[in-house]
Amino acid sequence: MRVRILTLLYAQTLLLAAVGFPKKLVPAFPRSTPAPFETQRNGPKPSPYPTPLVDLKPYLHEQRGNVVTVASTDDLGTAINEAERKLGEKPGKITVRGGGSIKTQIVVSHDLTFQTGVYSCDTQTPWQGCILLKDNVKAEGVGDVTILEPVYNKASAPAITVFQAYAAAQKNEYAGLHITVKGFRISGRQTVTDGGVRQSISFGNCTTCAAIGNTLEGVTSIGIQFGGSASAGNHARNCVATGNTVIASVAAGIAVVNASDVWVYGNTILRPGRKGGPGGVSGVDVETNNGDDWCENIKIYNNHIDYQGSALKSAAGSAVLAQNVYHSSRSGGLLIANNYITGGPPTVENIALSNGIYFTGMFPGGLVTNNIVRNAKQHGLLLYGSRGATFRDLELDSCGGGGNPAVRIVGGGNNRFIRLRVYTPPGVMVNTWPVIWETEGSKDNVFEGNSVPVERR
Repeated sequence: MRVRILTLLYAQTLLLAAVGFPKKLVPAFPRSTPAPFETQRNGPKPSPYPTPLVDLKPYLHEQRGNVVTVASTDDLGTAINEAERKLGEKPGKITVRGGGSIKTQIVVSHDLTFQTGVYSCDTQTPWQGCILLKDNVKAEGVGDVTILEPVYNKASAPAITVFQAYAAAQKNEYAGLHITVKGFRISGRQTVTDGGVRQSISFGNCTTCAAIGNTLEGVTSIGIQFGGSASAGNHARNCVATGNTVIASVAAGIAVVNASDVWVYGNTILRPGRKGGPGGVSGVDVETNNGDDWCENIKIYNNHIDYQGSALKSAAGSAVLAQNVYHSSRSGGLLIANNYITGGPPTVENIALSNGIYFTGMFPGGLVTNNIVRNAKQHGLLLYGSRGATFRDLELDSCGGGGNPAVRIVGGGNNRFIRLRVYTPPGVMVNTWPVIWETEGSKDNVFEGNSVPVERR
């Protein structure tokens, strides 16, 4: 997977602004930096933006047919694959119960249900998942189901992926169809990280695929990803991530790479990062890896992203990251709405959230609206090269500081900034900077009704 190529290539250039140097993030003054104007507006807050209502029925498909039950054995992988063979080509379901070890990689074309228990991925497949799902398969955890991440590692190639679309496991550019992963708890235990390449739940270029109601805790790379390589002309389409909780992931909680029509909503992302792991961990990451990738009609809304308590302590990363540095023309229709983003209360201890919302590149026609960002220690809103997007009704509370403004606009232009509420409340005792900067060649932007005036630098 090349999902983190951008981060690696730009770690010393563009993303320095996202992760910065810890010495700049330590509050330097005993109280908030005063602004020469009123920074808090007492008017009514805007109503939540009316977000899309997604019909989940297409993702909750059932094959029906015969059911084969597999109980705990020495190797659940072998037993499940045998049940798959018995069901043959007719629709059906495999039910697994009692917990146990998965030593042999599972490959199924039938629905797969795990009942209450702890299941351990003990496969040795660093470049593929522990469980491969063919088209039209729903994998579901019923009851209290925990799957332990693989621990195998060979020559710095760690096994990390638990669920993977079968097609993507064969080649990253292949396309899959109608795959759902629902109701699992995945627990991380791999000690070797890969810098954000693999994913715990990996859909690749899947159409009508979904991650619903899963909990991922301490996983060793990206949590959930839609999209793979565009080299064969494929991309992920019509996908959903909802109701998931991602806790302390080593890389992005949810990633959308080379995809269109993806809904990421109603998820909770907590404490991104692992002690000793890489920084720059985003909550939700939308990106392209080359000019042929898609990032069109991506909807990110009603999510809760909280960096308080991150093991990285400072400069953990940016909550919502939208990257189109390869100038893909399929980048319209981005919506980021009604998200609650926080670094915790503004104290000297809570300095993990670098930026609230961070753009690199153009998402023309994009709408960023009704988001709340609290205590982002570099910027509440950071834009590099944004063009033709609208930023409206944002609440940026106690953001910036240490020489960084709450809002920084670099390059690009023709954006609209409407009713941005940029302020630091009374009583905040750490350094912030509630100002808007327009810098370095950005032009033809429109500013209307903001709580602070724009400063051109």
